[in-house]
Amino acid sequence: MFSIKDKVVVITGCASGVGKATAHRFSEAGAKIILADIEDAFELAKEVGGKFVKTDVRKESEVKNLMQAAMDTYGELNVVINNAGILRVVEVKDITEEVLDEVISINYKGTLWGMKHAISYMSDGGCIINMSSVMGLIGWIGCAVYGSTKAAIIQMTKTAALELVPRKIRVNAVCPGRLATPMV
Repeated sequence: MFSIKDKVVVITGCASGVGKATAHRFSEAGAKIILADIEDAFELAKEVGGKFVKTDVRKESEVKNLMQAAMDTYGELNVVINNAGILRVVEVKDITEEVLDEVISINYKGTLWGMKHAISYMSDGGCIINMSSVMGLIGWIGCAVYGSTKAAIIQMTKTAALELVPRKIRVNAVCPGRLATPMV
């Protein structure tokens, strides 16, 4: 039976919602957790017995430092959950460059940097989980930018999964529907 007891897990976007719930669940299962968010999650880290590393996933250097922190703390890296994300509901006619840049930087680039730097530190046989959305599979009014970043995550997940077969690193995307979280 599969177990995550004593596995080293990095979770981005952990200060609330799915990331926070994931941190609690992985802690209950015995994982060693590194929590990352742009918001303060020191209290959550205490609750789940993990370590918090303040990280802006838009910045490649900070994501690289996050993965290094996992190595420095636990000596290995087994699972990365690229969960950090942002939703901006804006109809196509109202999209601004600022909204586009913000959503792409957090959702798309944050996931890409998470995968890229996880691979450098991850043990063979590890696992990368990318948080996408049902909006990456279907259209929805006001979700052109958000949905397109989530569709891109699905595609980059497929590509990374193929590239990492030789190292037996599994790469999957999760595509939840509407969840009762602060973001929604």
